[in-house]
Amino acid sequence: MTAPILAYKKFWIVKPYSAINYIVNPQFEQPYDALSDGLEAYGAYASAGSSVISLVYAGTTNGSIPRRGSQCAKLYNSTARVTSAIYYGAEANYPLPVTKDSYYTFSADVKGTEGEALYIAITKNTNPDVSSPYAQKAFTATGRWERQSVNFKAPATENVRVWVGRKSSNTTAGGLFTDGWQFEAGGYGTTYFCGDTKGFGIGEKEFYWDTGTRQGQVRRCLSRRTAWTRRGGYLLDLDQYCKVVQVVGLGHGDWNQIATKLTSGGDYYQGHTRKSRKFSIVVDFIGSTLGEIERNRFALLDALRVDFEPAQPVVIRYQGFSAGGKEATQPIDIICVPLPSMQNTPDIPSYQREVLNFMIPSGLLEGAYEEGAAL
Repeated sequence: MTAPILAYKKFWIVKPYSAINYIVNPQFEQPYDALSDGLEAYGAYASAGSSVISLVYAGTTNGSIPRRGSQCAKLYNSTARVTSAIYYGAEANYPLPVTKDSYYTFSADVKGTEGEALYIAITKNTNPDVSSPYAQKAFTATGRWERQSVNFKAPATENVRVWVGRKSSNTTAGGLFTDGWQFEAGGYGTTYFCGDTKGFGIGEKEFYWDTGTRQGQVRRCLSRRTAWTRRGGYLLDLDQYCKVVQVVGLGHGDWNQIATKLTSGGDYYQGHTRKSRKFSIVVDFIGSTLGEIERNRFALLDALRVDFEPAQPVVIRYQGFSAGGKEATQPIDIICVPLPSMQNTPDIPSYQREVLNFMIPSGLLEGAYEEGAAL
């Protein structure tokens, strides 16, 4: 399995953004009911194209480590050259309603055999036809987990269905793994969340299961993310406002070595403790007028403002990509606090170089995913 070759890096600032995830139990976890499992949830998920779906548990030997939590879904088709898929939205208890002329986005984590043709799609729920969807994104699997998304403008007020599947062009039997489904209002995908997502513990509700919806039970209802939290939201792409020139300080971390002097001479080594660390992103603002540069600067200043209440860190997301746009690294969430930056106003209407400064209190870089196991 050959990993995509890293060709360029991208950085985003996570901006607070309230949202609803309309998919119940999007991580395929065990609902809090001994008579159900995380996959069926009273028929919320189903398969098409003579394929079967099953649960994958972390720590088992059935082919993958779940991307979100302790379980994910596995789709398998023993027949080649057949379109097969796992879908959501057909069950009357778990609809995906849309409003005419509004935009919606479906996103999911997908892992398929390297080189296989996969897709995610949105179709109407009544007489759905994947060959004529409202929206579809086809992609070639890398053999690793990757986040895919597709969006559309609703042509009618109705219920829709979302799909993750294999195309009929695959010449051998096979399947895929999927996790972290999210269907939300808006023309772009935001950071993944569900009611189990952990926030910063700021004293306000950040993520929760809305038990006043659907079946009224945890993992059988909608999830909500509030506008109070900076732990998730809209991904503001730095490349839309400036050019990232250099990143300093995200290499090897910093630490203190601990040793005690010995009366016989020398030191007794006791270990080490990690320290907080600072890093900087050097950017160029390029425009045709001073007004354009100021607007781009304001977008970053607003996203990094330190007077956001309740007080909490900022999340900077990093990920590397291949020349063809494939995910070449794991996504990393850098939980940090802004330090003084962009203190000089631009002098010329076409160019300004700035340094965005941050401090990581924990000294750690966290993965933007939660691979785990049930205890």
